[in-house]
Amino acid sequence: MRLAEFNLAIKKLTDSAKNWPIRIDSFSYKDVTGIGTGSVTFNSPLIVITGKNSVGKTTFLRAIWLALDPTKALDSALTTRKLQSGFLDILIHQNGIDYIEEINVENAGKSNSRKAALSVFHIDSAEAISDLQQKLFILGAALDIVNGMPERVLASSKLDEIAFLTRREYESVTLYEVEIEGGISAPFFKVVYNSCGYDSTQMGSGEYASLFLWWMLDSAENGSIFLIEEPETFLSPLNQERLLSYLVTKIAKKKLCVVITSHSGNLLHNMPNGSVRFLERDKGGSVLVEKPDPTFLQSVGIYLKPDIFVFVEDNVAKIIGRLILERFDPTLARRCQLEPVGGEALITRSLTASMPNKFGLRFVGWYDGDQEGKIPANVQAFAALLPGSEAIETVLRKATIADPDTIGVILGSDRVRQVLQSLEGEDAHDWLWRFSAAIGRDPESVLSSMFYLWLRESANLTAAQARFDRFTSIATA
Repeated sequence: MRLAEFNLAIKKLTDSAKNWPIRIDSFSYKDVTGIGTGSVTFNSPLIVITGKNSVGKTTFLRAIWLALDPTKALDSALTTRKLQSGFLDILIHQNGIDYIEEINVENAGKSNSRKAALSVFHIDSAEAISDLQQKLFILGAALDIVNGMPERVLASSKLDEIAFLTRREYESVTLYEVEIEGGISAPFFKVVYNSCGYDSTQMGSGEYASLFLWWMLDSAENGSIFLIEEPETFLSPLNQERLLSYLVTKIAKKKLCVVITSHSGNLLHNMPNGSVRFLERDKGGSVLVEKPDPTFLQSVGIYLKPDIFVFVEDNVAKIIGRLILERFDPTLARRCQLEPVGGEALITRSLTASMPNKFGLRFVGWYDGDQEGKIPANVQAFAALLPGSEAIETVLRKATIADPDTIGVILGSDRVRQVLQSLEGEDAHDWLWRFSAAIGRDPESVLSSMFYLWLRESANLTAAQARFDRFTSIATA
């Protein structure tokens, strides 16, 4: 499975989300045991629910299951134990029609007023894999299990999918769908790998987990809904990344709707924009974290790496750019590496040299505000401006001179007025360093104080937000 195929599937999920034939648009819950009251909107056919242990991810997913398919959900002892009271509302879009399913948890088993005809599958990966392998083992030897069962020798195209997912190039895979109990079918595999033949009862849990998930998704009807608890269970980090790639391509091809719970940073850090929902626990239950702090992301295994390279004019622009990012979006800040290049002409030259980019990186030129209307046409699509209509150090210098008493309090210095008077007429580029030295502070802390003084004016805050929004639209396009 090529990277290009994965990227195309991601784009399809993102661009076509509003027109997806089957999707969950929103889910709300009230007074539900274990998660309390809240609501979540979904804007993608693939959603991952994550958070630290004991925030209610399993209860949350099983509440969705109960709302979508109460009969099957209530067959699970774990579901009935976790969900004992409360009310659920779920908005489903299916083939152009919106349905609202409303559930009183206490009476869920008695409700027959289903509005949408849905194909819903719930998979608890940890439980399912261990349970199925155990039941297959109890059935006996391979010959006894498959005796009289139709076999399916997988074609090369399917072997390619399995090889990608399992990271094993099997010489052959034969699939049997066996009945284990109560009319439930399970996949039984006989494989040949490195001239060695073995079956599902002899393979490791990770290998069987990969094959089982392949089978579930490969055999799914178009337009099905999958609810999967921790699909990374038993899988190595590399296999987890490949599972996401396979899952995304299957969702795109079969128009599936998939909701997952996961702790896996290997799954989460490659998720499409807007597809991850973070839960946290508070006194009222489980709540959605709209903009998780980078430290929160690290607690669930997401370590952000710079993938956006930002060219700025000088060190002052680098410091101010970093302050703006941290002020408005700390998560985006972790993805950006700011590089001073020595002036606006060199920003333009650096952007030109970076195009086209074939390595999945993003390059942005963040010019000082005095370059508005002067940026060459060939790089305008990759260009943003720092706040103000002048060089950023001039903007902040004027704000400082206009309110010396406040900046003096912020910096803890009673000499600011005298120092400002002594520096009248200094070149704007030299002024900051001379001012910092004169009051005994490092330039970065002085810049930070000046910036937040400037932001105190509501008009300046609005202007900074607008410039940041432009930057974000380029950096994350």
